[in-house]
Amino acid sequence: MPIEREFTGWDQPALPTAVRWLGQQCAQTDGTWDLSDLTIAIPGAEAGRRLLELLLRAAGDALVPPQIVTPGELPEHLYEPATPVARPLQSLLARVAALRAADRATVEVVVPHPPEADDWPQWWSLAMQLEQLAEDLAGGGLRVADVVREFDRLAVERTVQTDQRWRAMAKLEQAYSKTLGRLGMVDRHQARFDAIVEQRCAFDGKLVLLGVVDLGVTLANMLKQLAGPVTALIHAPADHAAGFDALGSLKTDYWQRQPAPLRDEMLRFVDRPNDQAREVVRLLAEQAQGTYNLDEVTVGLGDERQAGVVRRALELAGLPTRYAAGKPLAQSRPALYLGALGRFVSQHRFDDLAELLRHPDLERHLEQATPHRPGHLSDQASAPTDDQPSRPVDPWLTLLDRYAADHLQGRVDGRWLGDRQRQAQLKAMWDAVTALLPAAPRNRRPLPQWSEPIADALRAVYGSFRLERHDRHHETLIRSLEAIAQALREQADLEEDSPLTPTLNASEAIALTLSRVSQQTLPEPGGQPAVELMGYLQLPLDDAPMLVITSMNEGAVPSAHTGDAFLPNTVRSALGLPDNARRLARDLFMLHAIVHSRPNVTLLACRRSMAGEPLAPSRLLLNADEATLVQRVRRFYEDDHDDATPAAPLLIAPGERDRFLIPYPPLDVPVIDKLRVTAFRDYLACPYRFYLRHVLRLEGLDDRVVELDAAAFGNLAHGVLEAFGRSDMTACEAPAELAEYLSHLLDERVRRDYGRDRRPAIRVQVEQLRERLRAFADHQAQLASEGWRIMDRGTESDLAATITVDDQPFTLSGRIDRIDHHPDLGYRIIDYKTGDTAKRPEQTHHKKVDGQPTWTDLQLPLYLDLAHPLGVHGKVELGYMNLPKKLADVRLHVAAWDGDALDDARATRDAVIRHLRNHTFWPPSAPPTFADEFVGVCADAALDRNTIIAASASEGSAT
Repeated sequence: MPIEREFTGWDQPALPTAVRWLGQQCAQTDGTWDLSDLTIAIPGAEAGRRLLELLLRAAGDALVPPQIVTPGELPEHLYEPATPVARPLQSLLARVAALRAADRATVEVVVPHPPEADDWPQWWSLAMQLEQLAEDLAGGGLRVADVVREFDRLAVERTVQTDQRWRAMAKLEQAYSKTLGRLGMVDRHQARFDAIVEQRCAFDGKLVLLGVVDLGVTLANMLKQLAGPVTALIHAPADHAAGFDALGSLKTDYWQRQPAPLRDEMLRFVDRPNDQAREVVRLLAEQAQGTYNLDEVTVGLGDERQAGVVRRALELAGLPTRYAAGKPLAQSRPALYLGALGRFVSQHRFDDLAELLRHPDLERHLEQATPHRPGHLSDQASAPTDDQPSRPVDPWLTLLDRYAADHLQGRVDGRWLGDRQRQAQLKAMWDAVTALLPAAPRNRRPLPQWSEPIADALRAVYGSFRLERHDRHHETLIRSLEAIAQALREQADLEEDSPLTPTLNASEAIALTLSRVSQQTLPEPGGQPAVELMGYLQLPLDDAPMLVITSMNEGAVPSAHTGDAFLPNTVRSALGLPDNARRLARDLFMLHAIVHSRPNVTLLACRRSMAGEPLAPSRLLLNADEATLVQRVRRFYEDDHDDATPAAPLLIAPGERDRFLIPYPPLDVPVIDKLRVTAFRDYLACPYRFYLRHVLRLEGLDDRVVELDAAAFGNLAHGVLEAFGRSDMTACEAPAELAEYLSHLLDERVRRDYGRDRRPAIRVQVEQLRERLRAFADHQAQLASEGWRIMDRGTESDLAATITVDDQPFTLSGRIDRIDHHPDLGYRIIDYKTGDTAKRPEQTHHKKVDGQPTWTDLQLPLYLDLAHPLGVHGKVELGYMNLPKKLADVRLHVAAWDGDALDDARATRDAVIRHLRNHTFWPPSAPPTFADEFVGVCADAALDRNTIIAASASEGSAT
């Protein structure tokens, strides 16, 4: 029976027009809309949900709804398979089995570097690529073997390698079909082809194709065999009947010739995507307010990659949004949790453990499961150990960050480095996390045996959640858990001894599960008015009266597929598959339907990308007569940009005060009466940063470090030299013997701090330090031969001394790296320096202000105060023992400060103490040369930083 074409016109949007038509066809005398014998095929699940919503709005409780399907689902409603059709999971596993069993040379023709035998994720990825190829070909009524035959008939430009590749893929496709055949199954594409050839397509009931203007060859051939009534509802006037074939599909040549129905006032050209987002906000402020409700406005995305930019602009303007494409299930909380768990199970990498612990749902579970965990609010401090005093306990993430910075572990196995208190805390964390893991996760089992352990890992975290289906905030989480559970059930139903069933470890089983659901999307919760965002292809079935379409640029609308590895555009055209010409015709038809069916349409295009690269306007905008074409091109490329986007208006009321200020330090902080000598440098550099670091005790932590930073490198060197200073080797005058001893101390320290399985970068840095220590051994042996001896008392010890400033005591504290004594020459207080470049003390302690040296660091002069109670007085030298990158510069540099200079240092010390007593922590100084963790807090990068500092002071003083 031929398909009946019904042209509904395009004076109104497609869905409301279709609802009216359905009401006229199916409304009963008692007012009931009985559509139960009707199946409606409609492009996209979102459009199907909107159609049902409109039907309910029109018929209310009197609706008996139709069955609504997508064109991709429709073929399985049109035939009964003669042989059982393989489910998607079975098809995937059959492809993987066929690929792994194939001759490697054959696979190498398809992909140059086939996966290794047990690299299951890569085999699945290759199988899914070939499945997508089969899907594309099947839409055009072709199989891979058909392409090989068509190449021999068609004049398609190709190479010998192309022919070989297609013949290899045909061989692999045949092996895949045979694999299914041996199990008594058939591929779904083959089942459709067989139904067409054997004339077995039929349908019991009425079928309506709503907005389906691109059927594809396979579906079209199936529809041609139907005897029952089939109606194609075409959203166009009958005047354009010549633009559609007998089945309601578009005719490419016809629509390519139709000029775009655009008026110049519909077009807005802006410079870059960010300007485009602001223009959307401005248009809504100008046109929507007072005219349209939020749910009467749609923003079309010519380039869906710009969804985030547009969405942020709208939401910052106080406009809620909803993205019709939904959220990828791969980005849902359960999927992210399983992914992190699988990666951690695979190799126990430290980074994967940190990622896992940062998952908020796992953090919630661990807090409930271990109420006395480290860092819980009920814990004020950890119990002291034999050799460590009691100290506050860090939350697990902070603890892990500190551990990462201190030990740089690439992998973790439950054996922790560091002091016993930290080891106990980390063990509690480790035990809680590993309790989630399946038993023997690295052992290989048949895939069905992993479903329950993976489900248990989900139950452990989400089993205590109280989820309500009617709660819109729970909807996404419920749907994602259901989708993963369905995938696990399908895997559990596989026969363990089937040749298709793979044997995997836990990580591979999790990866397979997630790969199967990764392409699914989760609709965003509805129920609240919001501006709808949707892709260009969804717009013809949208019914919002106001529409703004962004990114009307070439390559975005129409989309161009030029980089397909298997089916480039020339091959698509030769084979009769949808190509760029077909996409242009489709998008032109859609533009006609969009513009004619609603009163308010605006199209935006960008002149440049975010990177500043020039863009071209969409061909849809240029599909006009010659005069209009020239005018639009000039307008798009004009240099003066007369229509440049003005600033978007704020749609939210500004706050009463600016909250983007630097937090002003309060005056009620405790009085500082004790300070480490190294902290004076921080105050002299910036009083406010001193307040953040030493009063609030803020610090930056990062678990992404993969090598020793300058501080860690220096700490490692100091640890070795401290052990040397306390040893019996300080008087050694033999450089080779001393170098060997220092090398031994270095190895011991590295094993203690970084374990045996160290990162390659650390191994290199350790050898670099070993070379510096060898050079130091030469210099140290010389000092020993001259009679200098390292004092045991005071070397690398916590020291304190009380001084009096303005008749009030103040305590200085610190650690001196080394104090040397010579029976004739007196004392030397030495600080080790491991920076790449050797520096003299004068360079680091002074800077010139108005030509005069000004103290920027008081560390060495204040060591005199710390050392005085030890009897270090008389002739005392201060200096650096430099261990720089250039080994020739490893040597001692003694400061040339006289008594007046040291008196000036003491005066600077006393001035700092007075400022501390007066709570002088403001204003922030000029930004440091090198960025630190306080760059954002101190507004270092702000162009109007001085204004911000003044406003912060004013705000702080007022409060």
